[in-house]
Amino acid sequence: MVAPEPSVLRTLRARHAITGRPRQELTRPGGPRYRWAALTGERERRILGLKEDLPNKQEWNGAKAAREKGEVYIHGRFNRPIYSRAGSDDKKIEFFLLIYEPGGDKAVTEKEVSGVKSTSGGAEVTLFFTNDGATRLKTFTTAYKTDRFMVLLTEREVVEICRFPPIPDKDRMDKIKFGEGHSLQELANLYEKVARAIARKP
Repeated sequence: MVAPEPSVLRTLRARHAITGRPRQELTRPGGPRYRWAALTGERERRILGLKEDLPNKQEWNGAKAAREKGEVYIHGRFNRPIYSRAGSDDKKIEFFLLIYEPGGDKAVTEKEVSGVKSTSGGAEVTLFFTNDGATRLKTFTTAYKTDRFMVLLTEREVVEICRFPPIPDKDRMDKIKFGEGHSLQELANLYEKVARAIARKP
């Protein structure tokens, strides 16, 4: 998760105040963009403290207060914009995270993912990247490693929030492994969503 620039936060608040909901994306012509992605997974909401049953309710209460005012909440720990609203049944709360995506040849998309594999009885999931993707991933992690966390997306949904992996000495990062800190169900969900994204590639 790359911290939004102050100018982006000002624009975001201004648009939200006018529309009553966040715009889907804030785009720079020919460059990177910021866009909203849904937080649907239990693990991602737990990491961000956006679950009512957690012992520490600081982020939950902060998002709730902002929601009641019709405002965007700036996460206290990660300093990232969170938008929330009542779901269609007015019971389940929907959360959205503002995501930064690098533009052009700096982006790493499903086109650069060559495969996904579940091993060790489902206790580990590995994403493999094409030659171009491996180079892009190394460039991205080197440029933004101080932000500590990155987000994996499929379309408009957050499927994983993880720490930046160790940056290798070589000029490419050809794979990323997930396992520690995940339940078997969370890994199964990650595998399924990434596999579907790869299958949709043109």
